[in-house]
Amino acid sequence: VVRASIAVDKPEDLQSVLSAMRAEGMEFAKCPEDRFSKPTSVAYRDAKMNVRFPNGVIGEVQLHVKSVLKAKQEAHPFYEQMRSIEGQMQLDGRTKMTAEEKAQYDMVTARQKEIYESAWQRALLAKVWVYEIA
Repeated sequence: VVRASIAVDKPEDLQSVLSAMRAEGMEFAKCPEDRFSKPTSVAYRDAKMNVRFPNGVIGEVQLHVKSVLKAKQEAHPFYEQMRSIEGQMQLDGRTKMTAEEKAQYDMVTARQKEIYESAWQRALLAKVWVYEIA
């Protein structure tokens, strides 16, 4: 299994990463999943693609913006709560949440969205300073 993540400082750097991958001979094995232009319901953004490496091996490459990737650590406990509610509903054979579950689900969904939106805004405003030492 070949899997890699590439993280950049700002969204505009993503195109140069894709260009470099193509220059190295990587091809898309299937259409990429672009969650930068179509984020998830909680505003999470990345791109996931299956690529064929020059040696023929197919692997997965994920592209991230560093601030969003870092935010994923903060948002993950809320994601786990969301999944727990969904899992309990499935175990119970239910299609509807209880009022308590719905309130909890809405809260953890909203919190994730706040975290990811804030991280995305930081990425859009990112300035990378390069200092040249003489």
